[in-house]
Amino acid sequence: MNKMDSTRCRGFTLTELIVVIAIVCVLTALSFPVLRTAKVSAKERALVSSLQQAYQILEMYRQDYDASTNLVGTSSQLGLPGQESFGLLMQRSGLEWGYEDGKIGYGPVYYPADPGDSREYNQGFKDTQVKAWLQYNRKNEGDSVIIGNFNLTTGCGKFPTDTTCLYFGHAISLGGRIYKRQAAGNIYQCGWWEK
Repeated sequence: MNKMDSTRCRGFTLTELIVVIAIVCVLTALSFPVLRTAKVSAKERALVSSLQQAYQILEMYRQDYDASTNLVGTSSQLGLPGQESFGLLMQRSGLEWGYEDGKIGYGPVYYPADPGDSREYNQGFKDTQVKAWLQYNRKNEGDSVIIGNFNLTTGCGKFPTDTTCLYFGHAISLGGRIYKRQAAGNIYQCGWWEK
């Protein structure tokens, strides 16, 4: 009877505990990359969804203003809002972009340019932007990127001015096509999306 009692009360040995802890540590280490990939994938899906929502808002805007079916031209010729109006439109629609001064990426970049845009104070810079947009837009036959989002970019500082930093961007084109690109360069230039 004493022999049976002693076998019942026997606990784990130190070696058994160490083996169990080692197995748990290995399994945890193996799961981290999978969890990280799943997290990035979920963020990408949310980002693409927000781009599609923004695209639908712009399409409704174009329909409200009886825009032509023209896909090449300045933002006003395409029936798109100017830079300032785009920001207000997104704000009023309640679309969240998650812009936090480079802490989690860079909020939306709106590429269509127009000579009538009041946002740019430097006329020479504005003319350069309009010329670059028209050239890019003609080259892509109307399927040009109109909104880019860089929320998955990290470590490039408060403002994305470092052209050597690697930016990770998602965008939607005037035709509704989703683009994905990772490269260095000036993300404010529409030509950044050309491969």
